[in-house]
Amino acid sequence: MTKRLGIGWRLDAALMPPCDVRPEEMPSSTKRSFLKTHLYSLEPSQMMTHSLVVAQSRSGKSFFLGRVVEELVLATRGRALVLDPNGDFLRITDVNDDIWSDSGYDSGAQRGFIHTERQASFSTQWKRISKDVRTPRIASSGGGESPLEVPWFGVSPGLLGPKDDSERELRIQQSHRAATIHAVIEAIASPTDGRNQLDAFRQFIDGLAGRQEIERELATRFPPDSLAKNLASQKMKARSIKAKYSGVYEGLAQVEARNLLRELGLLLRHLGPLEVREYLVLATRYLTSGIFTTASPKASSSASSRQLEVIDLLTIRDAEERLLVAAATIDAEFQRLRAEKNEAMFLAESDDLRTPTFLVIDEAHNLIPRDCEGSRSLVIRDLIRSIAAEGRKFGLFLLLVTQRPDKIDGQVASECENLAVMRMKSNESLNDAAGLFGLDAAGRNAIEACRGFPKGRALLFGPWGGATPITILAAPRRTVQGGRDFPANWY
Repeated sequence: MTKRLGIGWRLDAALMPPCDVRPEEMPSSTKRSFLKTHLYSLEPSQMMTHSLVVAQSRSGKSFFLGRVVEELVLATRGRALVLDPNGDFLRITDVNDDIWSDSGYDSGAQRGFIHTERQASFSTQWKRISKDVRTPRIASSGGGESPLEVPWFGVSPGLLGPKDDSERELRIQQSHRAATIHAVIEAIASPTDGRNQLDAFRQFIDGLAGRQEIERELATRFPPDSLAKNLASQKMKARSIKAKYSGVYEGLAQVEARNLLRELGLLLRHLGPLEVREYLVLATRYLTSGIFTTASPKASSSASSRQLEVIDLLTIRDAEERLLVAAATIDAEFQRLRAEKNEAMFLAESDDLRTPTFLVIDEAHNLIPRDCEGSRSLVIRDLIRSIAAEGRKFGLFLLLVTQRPDKIDGQVASECENLAVMRMKSNESLNDAAGLFGLDAAGRNAIEACRGFPKGRALLFGPWGGATPITILAAPRRTVQGGRDFPANWY
């Protein structure tokens, strides 16, 4: 039987949930009936689309979003990849021990939390979820964190180079693409080689005999048949593919290996030591941050071993580095899922074990603004536009959150079938949200009520709202919220 995602509580005509109850203490038979009547839950299929949450600060959006992420990984095998600019998810590996003692809803104050499970039960389930918070900070001794290390060769060439000099920009971008392909080929040919691949690329360029016979020299250094055999073996091992598919993977690897060598050869016809040296100077500047790594990339594009992965963007001080990290993380996930789909076409249905990824982007208007300034912003906007248009067929779904629907890219927002509107006092923002989704008169009337919503209420449209919009009280997240409001005890 498919598990459902427990998202929140159905409300009565006064927008109130069931009060003065503790369902976690009810007998099983009573609890089942109570939850069926009052708990609002979703089929996993209702999340198989792009979603947008519109909410102002202190409306309860962090709890709502946290609850959705918890339920996605608890009730399904799906993967959640969270880009966290505010620190709200930095402690999601920890269970909130205090929240159960505050269980209950105060109808007078219109606040409180109603739990559906016991703390011990949730803690046991949560420990089974593979999760990781990747941060540039020194990892805590309590576990749950790991160093944020982003493959330098996963950075899009379009994000590099001086934007005021098109010729230098092109040289740097071509050098980066050539260095990336060389690193991939090295990873296929010598998968245990832990060398700094930028140094290896410099030595490779310096050692080339000439540019006229570059394809022949590449074929001598990296025999295509040997390269293809290694690549097929690495992919099958990384994805636990059965031996009966070895012929299929070797055929696909032959094409991929020859394409890599051909593209590298074309790039190297126009690059020499002087052009590459300029690129290496730029790369070294970024590498001093300690975030980017130059080890050999994984040619197999193997899946992350973590079902829940949080990328700590808050701690990255440099805005340009934050953009590179976000773009590289998103692009790597998109490319992985695209490769898996292409390979799955040759597998029997019973051997297709792919799972979807839900890409959570908080403060999405900062990453995909309606009005882009500069080519770097255009690169990441176009990447997310591609995901919005094509991601569903590869199993990549956006879960976007914004306080400013008037500032988010309209093309991306229009691809979101699920909409959640929490408290928004700005008429302009509410009108923008209604316009983005093309709501009819009834929908616009419904959305007006969001201006007076108490904390935690959400108006749901689209597949996760059902046939008609529904207002719910978000159930509490059971993990520790990393971010917090500014304390009121300063005066």
